[in-house]
Amino acid sequence: MILKNEEERVLVKIWDWETRLLHWCNVSLILALIAIAVASDTLKDFKVAKHFRHQLMYYHVYIGYALIFTVLLRVLWGFCGNRYARWRDLWPFTAERMSYIAHKLKWHVRGFKEGPEKFRYMGHDPLGAIFYIALFIILIMQIGAGLTLAGLEKHMVPWQGLFSGFAHSTIKLIEGGAHELHEFGFYFIIFFIITHVGAVLIHELHEKTGLLSSMINGVKFIPEDKFKAFKDRTKR
Repeated sequence: MILKNEEERVLVKIWDWETRLLHWCNVSLILALIAIAVASDTLKDFKVAKHFRHQLMYYHVYIGYALIFTVLLRVLWGFCGNRYARWRDLWPFTAERMSYIAHKLKWHVRGFKEGPEKFRYMGHDPLGAIFYIALFIILIMQIGAGLTLAGLEKHMVPWQGLFSGFAHSTIKLIEGGAHELHEFGFYFIIFFIITHVGAVLIHELHEKTGLLSSMINGVKFIPEDKFKAFKDRTKR
C-alpha cells in the first residue's frame, strides 16, 4: 500500500500479533510489579499493619510468576517469530550496526543534527537493541532474585526448600544479596522505561514512521525509496 503526503510511503507489516501481545503483557505485568513494590514501601512508611503489606507482596509474587511465563514466551518467540521478532534482528553487535550506533550517538550529542540515515533498519533500532538485550538480562536476574526471596521469605515455590540445609548466617547473606540485586534491577527498569519512552518519542518526531502505533497495529509507514533500498540490501 502506498500513502502520499510529504513523500511516498509504503505501509509495511513489521510486528506480528504475537510480538505485540507479549510486549503489552510484559509492559502491564512490569508496571503492576512496580506499583505493588512502591505501594508496599509507602505503606511501610505510613506504619500500615505488617500483615497487610505481606499480603500485598504475595500478589507481587503471583504477578512475578506470570511475568516469568510471558518473558519465557518472548524468548522462545525470538527463535520462531517473523523476521523482525527474531533475535537475529535484535542483535546489534555487527560491524555495520555498530557503525550505525556510533553515528546515532553523535546525532544525539549534536542535538539531533547530521544524524545517521533514516529508516535503515525497519525492525529494532540497533542502539535501542542494546538496551533491550540489557533489559532481558536484568529481567532474568530479577526473576532469579525474586524467586530466591519468595522462597526464603514467603516459602513459595519453586525454591521454598532450596536453602533449608544452609547455616542461618549463609541464608541471611543470600537473602541480603538477593535484595540488593532485586533493588538494582528495579531502578534499572525504571531507567529503561524513561529512556525507552523518550527514545520512542524522538524517533517518532524524527522519522514519522508510526512507531508508536506500530506496536498496536503492527505496521510502519516507510518511505518508498528506503523500503526498496532495504529490500535490495537484504537480498545480498
